[in-house]
Amino acid sequence: MRILKDAIKLVWAISGDRSLGHISRECPLSNSGQILVVAPDRGLRRSLEFALEVEGFIVLPFEDVTAALASPRAAEGACIVIDEDALLDDPLATATVQRFKRPTVLLIDRSRPVAESLGMQVLRKPVLGNALIRAVRAAETNRTV
Repeated sequence: MRILKDAIKLVWAISGDRSLGHISRECPLSNSGQILVVAPDRGLRRSLEFALEVEGFIVLPFEDVTAALASPRAAEGACIVIDEDALLDDPLATATVQRFKRPTVLLIDRSRPVAESLGMQVLRKPVLGNALIRAVRAAETNRTV
């Protein structure tokens, strides 16, 4: 992430153009909080991490809910993005996430009305466009998308 920031600063210094195409004032490189990402599948976890970091978020990636919420850095998280497989793999994970008291974005393969009733924002996979970014920004400000 630091390399990306340094590269953008260098381009700004050379060109004087601060828009850099898709990186705008609306999408700053510094964020208001860290995002916990929980996904058992390494490929999905890395994809989510990359998508969020490109938008300037600091991402704390984890394989399971227990590890994520046991981390000393978990308290710094503005919200948590969880793949449904992380909840299905651990019967106590949903209750653990609810006790975390942070906005939650749940990524699902199929409709799960129980997740919405638990106060989680739900995104159906595959997540297209910038739906994930909109959901995380909304979660950070405790809004729904």
